[in-house]
Amino acid sequence: MRRAHLAAALACCLQLVSAAPLAAEVYVFVESHVGERPKDAARLTSPVSEELTQFGYLGTVQTTGEPYERTISRPGLATWRSAAEIAVKAELGYEAYISGRFSEAVALLVPLLSEIRLSPAIVAWQPRIRHAMFKASVATAISLERLGRAEAGAAEMDELLRSYPDEAVLRATHGPEAEALYAKAKRRSDQQGRGTLHIIAQAPTQIFINERLVAASGDAIVSLAPGVYRVYTQQGSLPGRLYTVELRASSERTLQIYSGYDQLIHTSPYWTGFLFPDESTRARLEPAAALRFARELGATKMIVLAFTAQKGQPILIGAALDATTQTIVRTASLPLVPDPAVETLQALAQYLAAGGPTPGFSGDGSAHFAIDADPQVFAGARPALAAASTTPAVNGPEGARPRSKRWLPYVALGGAATSAVAATYFFINDGKGTCDASACVYHYEYTAAAFGSTALGAGLTALAIVGFAKGWHRRTRVQAITASYTGNAVSVGLGGRF
Repeated sequence: MRRAHLAAALACCLQLVSAAPLAAEVYVFVESHVGERPKDAARLTSPVSEELTQFGYLGTVQTTGEPYERTISRPGLATWRSAAEIAVKAELGYEAYISGRFSEAVALLVPLLSEIRLSPAIVAWQPRIRHAMFKASVATAISLERLGRAEAGAAEMDELLRSYPDEAVLRATHGPEAEALYAKAKRRSDQQGRGTLHIIAQAPTQIFINERLVAASGDAIVSLAPGVYRVYTQQGSLPGRLYTVELRASSERTLQIYSGYDQLIHTSPYWTGFLFPDESTRARLEPAAALRFARELGATKMIVLAFTAQKGQPILIGAALDATTQTIVRTASLPLVPDPAVETLQALAQYLAAGGPTPGFSGDGSAHFAIDADPQVFAGARPALAAASTTPAVNGPEGARPRSKRWLPYVALGGAATSAVAATYFFINDGKGTCDASACVYHYEYTAAAFGSTALGAGLTALAIVGFAKGWHRRTRVQAITASYTGNAVSVGLGGRF
């Protein structure tokens, strides 16, 4: 029965938001957090989730998060790579293509291009990546053609044409074969005609189509060749969400994006729901966000499990929502100290889904209040991230973030500077004489220490350069080289006179 519900939901879900509910009954449940997901959230929601599935609710990543990403939008940052990493991989693949190692080129470049296209935030923060992607796309198309995969090669060249409408594949740069394949794709596109994509943003937003900036702070109306496009929006330097839109020849499509709402949505391999910057924002926007989320998936009922605190003690608040009538019909509150029993969590799920007794928690079955469905309520909504990061981490299990190496180049710089000071001291004092009236004896006991400190500083300098080049920092590589070499230059310069 649940499979039938999901099939009906997916069949009726469109890429653009539809407010019309499905004829079949579809129920979903999601989580709600402020700032970040608590470490014990998965353990506490697991019994609730399992019990709700007995009432036909879809709430796992596979039944809610993945369909949402597939049919509505997905995070604009699936993985992080620095421009230096991407340039190196793209160049290796291009060299394999130039050398005639086409299988190797495809093995290197196809995953790289796919990864970047699923993480447009990387390109938004590092625009120079587009040049490396252009070369990689050309090499991929020709390599596929040479391997006898003509259809895949033509598709990649079509993708390049849609992504780089203002650039061309030239014989002088990429060779006659690449130029001919590009010309064929261009003729095919010109024969099909054009379509128009109108993107409406709720707030001043950067709009990217296939990683190409088309609007810096507002709506966009773009004439495009037919095909499937990736539309990504971003406010400031904070990552947004990625939409997929298919545009047909001689057609017009409109995509309305509510950036304030997108900033609240969280979909990942670990959980699905909402992240709010503070409790006041959650109290104001959670009902409207839940209603919109339910309608996007074609759900008629929804349950939100919110982790919060009252009087300094953690509690779990559940709310049951009816998307058809736009009302919250039932709420419940469960203290999380002491640790609730599994049976209590299951009873909470039963109550939210169907009403009934409330053992171990408080419930309100008369909470029939209306939800403001106007999407303008999301205008000005802030994301849960307190500040933007140029090297953001992707959420891991239990809301944890991968361990960052951002500290490593700075520690290396500090070590290099210390080594420089030590080397300077040793070089200055090495070879100084101890003189009396009869003789002058020269001591060179610091020679090994001086050169050892210099070698250590050079090693730490190299480590710092590697760290900065791989994007473990927020500064540029030039700054890294300048800062890390300054100390050693001083030590070598002063020591040279000895």
